[in-house]
Amino acid sequence: MWLSLFDSARSYPLSAKTAVRVLGFSIVIAIASTVFLTWSEYQREMDELLTGLDNTVSAIQPGLVHSIWSIDTTAIEGTLEGILKHPSIYNATLVTSIDTTFTLGSPPQGEPSISRTYPMHQETKPELWLGDLTVLVSLESLHQDTLIYFGRTLVLQLIKILLIAVFLLLMIRYLIMRHLEKICRHSTHSMKSSDPEELVLDRQEPPLADELSKIVKFINGLQGRVRTQASELHESEKQSHLERVEALQASHNKSLFIANISHELRTPMNNILGYSGLLQDTAQTDEQREYISAVQQSSESLLAMLNDMLDLSKLESGALESDSCPTELKSLLQETIASLSGKADAKSLTIESYVDAAIPKKVILDRVNLLRILECLLSVAISLTIKGQVVLHVVPVSSSGGTLTLRMAVEDNGAGLSAEDKRRILANTFEAATAESLPEVGIGLKLALAREMIELLGGRFGIESEVGKGSTFWFETEAGLLSGEDLSTSSEDSALQIGHLLLADTNELSLRAIIEQLGEEDRLQIDVAKNIRDVEQLLDQVRDTGQPYDAFILDETIADSEDVAIDQMTALIRDIRQQEEHKGVPILVLSPHPKVETITKYHQSGASAYLSKVDRELVVRDVLYDQVTGRRSNAAMVLSPSLARSLEQTRPSHGELYVLLVEDNEVNRNLARKMLEKCGCRVEMAENGEVALQQLGTGNFDMVFMDCWMPVLDGYDTTRRIRASNEPYRNIPIVALTANAFAGEKQKCFEAGMNEFLTKPIRYEELAGIVRRFKEGALSEYV
Repeated sequence: MWLSLFDSARSYPLSAKTAVRVLGFSIVIAIASTVFLTWSEYQREMDELLTGLDNTVSAIQPGLVHSIWSIDTTAIEGTLEGILKHPSIYNATLVTSIDTTFTLGSPPQGEPSISRTYPMHQETKPELWLGDLTVLVSLESLHQDTLIYFGRTLVLQLIKILLIAVFLLLMIRYLIMRHLEKICRHSTHSMKSSDPEELVLDRQEPPLADELSKIVKFINGLQGRVRTQASELHESEKQSHLERVEALQASHNKSLFIANISHELRTPMNNILGYSGLLQDTAQTDEQREYISAVQQSSESLLAMLNDMLDLSKLESGALESDSCPTELKSLLQETIASLSGKADAKSLTIESYVDAAIPKKVILDRVNLLRILECLLSVAISLTIKGQVVLHVVPVSSSGGTLTLRMAVEDNGAGLSAEDKRRILANTFEAATAESLPEVGIGLKLALAREMIELLGGRFGIESEVGKGSTFWFETEAGLLSGEDLSTSSEDSALQIGHLLLADTNELSLRAIIEQLGEEDRLQIDVAKNIRDVEQLLDQVRDTGQPYDAFILDETIADSEDVAIDQMTALIRDIRQQEEHKGVPILVLSPHPKVETITKYHQSGASAYLSKVDRELVVRDVLYDQVTGRRSNAAMVLSPSLARSLEQTRPSHGELYVLLVEDNEVNRNLARKMLEKCGCRVEMAENGEVALQQLGTGNFDMVFMDCWMPVLDGYDTTRRIRASNEPYRNIPIVALTANAFAGEKQKCFEAGMNEFLTKPIRYEELAGIVRRFKEGALSEYV
């Protein structure tokens, strides 16, 4: 039995806890009762001792009083000796009224004792005090008797209480614990078994159901329901699997449908935009050019809305694909600006960008999706701005380990948004997309698309705007740091070796963008001028203070008007160069709309650089750094890349290109042929990949423009065959033409072996740029 109890206590903690607590409580009760009984016995013994002492003193008191009255010393001492014969009294002291002291017995030795004092009075005259008798009584014998009594009583109490406790434990185990243990075993077995047995306790079922009966009934009922639900769940899983397969197939079909509808819609849009562009060059009257321009603008708007709706549809279905890769942020902003430069030029807007100097040159982020987000936000900012400029900037928010949190913002000085518009945009995708109070159609759709993409990428989106004071559309996203990079590592690690700079510009956003682009130059003093007269006043102050400038950055907008800008700027530069202290310092001229014909005038006046503010490849700080450090030792004036290309285009052509155009759609084929011929190319055409392979073997082509979706043999397989062949044309440059604008299409083309990528509708400027880059030898090499 005891072994069974021990095993049960070890296997079932509740049994052990019950036994320990019952036994512990029993021991406490035994000790408490023993203490109480011992204390009662001690008090009884003490009362008997004191009573005996009082009786003894009362017996000798008359004789002692007489001896004190008669001053009989011998009798007094005899009486005291008689008192000491009491077994517990070891000291007696008498102090008379005449201060005579009689002491007999042992002095106190520190043993446990008590003292009792009895006053002596004359019996006939109670008010007459004769002295005090004090006796000391030893308690050592009483304490020893009490300890013996405590030990004997404790043993007896423990035996009685523990017997009762064991009896209670056995009853509890028989009536409750063994059944609970069986319930526990049954529950454990049921968890492992797919079809558990019914629970039955080892006892005779009572006439009236008790608590255990109710528990058993509940468990058996629960098992029945679990079996039923398990069967239903199994059937539901089978049905869910079938529905999931059907949903995946439906999603696949939807994706194919969206891809096909996108391709089919882009094909006629390509023809509308392409032929209207060609008509623009052949229009005879201003009225005709106006009509054609309206067709082009409407087509562009329709195409943009089509792209936004298709992208938003994909996002709503959770089809956003994310792929992070090392990305140069400056290149990302420049590509964003380039994609919308035409829309900005149509409104004579300036777009500037800068990346905080503390951010590393390359970080790991989702380039494709971030480019789409920035394009949406920049397009909205351009739509909201009638006159002025738009600024894109990136700053770090925080850094933790290998992760950097970036804040990307698009800022304009346009009309701004009302509080209600901001609420709609931030609250609900449908409300944002259908907001009618926004100044242009499509703004709400683009903002809704950007917000959805940012949130799906795990970022935060916000709007800071006030009617009439411009808007800032910002979002925060995380970027990974490359190995060996940190927040302080950037492409411009070296500080500018100048201490005093004059910066002249009329626009606050532009001023802030340039200052931010220069970085955290704590020791750099920047004087700001808003017009030519401010510049002249600052130059006069230099003569007085003797603290010349180390560099100048002058914007053409500081002139009184655009008509006299060149004359006033060149005159100002000559005045600066005539000052002895400024003869060799860098002078950078910025222009929102630079002209090739003014390059010579600025060069002759003494300018160090002529830069376009909207050039997507321009970094003012890099140009200034090269100037002040002497990295450019030649005397030629620095031009921004786009201006240099424009100058190059005015020079004689490098010759005619012989290209092969592979396109199955006849209308598209003729349109692309005319565009290529306009770029100065001689064009041969093929309607599919099989024909293209045959023509490549018979002609000496310089490059191929390849449509991707074609019958017989599509562009992907055609390109793979070209790259896998041993023919002389295996390394010929191939440019992809596709109406599929979905994410991943560009990568698919590059993996097939194509060098460049053009999305339909094809824009003449993009096509001409690829042809020009091939002539300059800058076309991407196939790897």
